[in-house]
Amino acid sequence: MLLIVRGRHCTVYYLQVRIDRGDDLQSLSTAGLYPCGEGAGYAGGIVSAAVDGMKIAQAIVQDLAMNT
Repeated sequence: MLLIVRGRHCTVYYLQVRIDRGDDLQSLSTAGLYPCGEGAGYAGGIVSAAVDGMKIAQAIVQDLAMNT
């Protein structure tokens, strides 16, 4: 999520940002970055963010196991 504060009267805008990720759940533009949860645009609440975090944790463990 991108926060923009503007003007004298402190107008605040929230822009939804989605970081694209591939089949291995890593960012398409930055290797080793695993975007997840609401801030990355992959969840719509606390429960779905938790589930997405669990999927990312499994992907990281698999990646570490393959690279060791």
